[in-house]
Amino acid sequence: MDEQQHNSASEQAVSERDPDLRALKYVMLDDNLICPICRCALVDPCYTKCGHTFCTLCLFKALSQTPKCPVDRSSLSDADVLPPPKILSNMVNELLVHCSNEDKGCKRTCQRSLLRHHLLESCEYTPVPCPSATCDQFVERRYIDSEKPARCLHELIACRACDVKIPEIEIATHELVCSQRTLKCPDCAVVFTMADIVSHTSECAMARVPCNANNIGCKWVGIRAKLKNHESECTFIALAPVIEKQEDRIARLELENKSLRIQPSLTTTSGMVDSDAFHIFTEHERFRSELEKVSEQLGELEIRHGVLIMNQNVRLKEEVQSMRNAMHGIRHQMHFLLMEHRNWALQNLNSSMITSAAASLSSQTASSSNNAQFSGETSSIGRGTRRENESFRQDVRL
Repeated sequence: MDEQQHNSASEQAVSERDPDLRALKYVMLDDNLICPICRCALVDPCYTKCGHTFCTLCLFKALSQTPKCPVDRSSLSDADVLPPPKILSNMVNELLVHCSNEDKGCKRTCQRSLLRHHLLESCEYTPVPCPSATCDQFVERRYIDSEKPARCLHELIACRACDVKIPEIEIATHELVCSQRTLKCPDCAVVFTMADIVSHTSECAMARVPCNANNIGCKWVGIRAKLKNHESECTFIALAPVIEKQEDRIARLELENKSLRIQPSLTTTSGMVDSDAFHIFTEHERFRSELEKVSEQLGELEIRHGVLIMNQNVRLKEEVQSMRNAMHGIRHQMHFLLMEHRNWALQNLNSSMITSAAASLSSQTASSSNNAQFSGETSSIGRGTRRENESFRQDVRL
């Protein structure tokens, strides 16, 4: 029940603040969809028997003053006002517009017929009732967190810098202008109060700024302290006044040329201005100007595309070169590690060979000593055996 009341209150708040369709900012607006009276996009269009289209409200206000068509001044009454073709209403309703809260920060664009739904359902900058049941004020939708319990966003809280009590929804805005709050300059790292940081930023000697002739081709960007030295030597600064005069002269000549092309064809044989011919030539010039703009945009896009491709190629070449350098470094490291491993293996092999040689030498020495002992014992045993044999032979003889 509370949610239904909240939604109805939100819808009522939006309906009370319905956007003025004539004050909307359109993404693109065709001249044929502009009311000749208010010079805005058609709102609730109507059609007359003489073939002209107006906003219904604008036309009836004009007819209340003079019963004549505001365009061709032919006789016109309320009965001569007809509903427009359905396709015209659809074209007007499908015009793309910026959100009416664009000045607050909303970047959404949508069809004009869907703008009210956007404001009612999703725009973060639409005023909606405060989530607290005891508060009858409005807050922007972006300040409401549906995951947190409902609480009043108009309660006073103290600023951390100046201790002034401010409504909670205004504390963020207050901190941006609080005279007691300090902020460090991102360029020179000096601490300033919020009252002084803005003026300092526009004068900071360490801030990076472009040359004043960057609009005519100078690509220099550096700290503000070196700007005067650069401008004293910059060729574009010296040429800027001449280039500006030439651009103004070219613009005036183009306007004069267009007016001269139109003027001879606007008069008929009777010396009167033919409205149909005027309309045709006006449309022709409009299409010509639009074609020129499109051609210029295409040329700019081609240039940007070429520059983008060139920058990407340079970046890819740099990346490839860096990868080659990295691979070369890895190759050197691998070579170094292999050499270290080889030296280590050779050292181990030499040490093992020396150890084995020493062991074999010691074993040979031991075996030779054993052989000598064995031969001595064998010879002594042999001599003893021979003595016994000789004694036995003597005994036999006896």
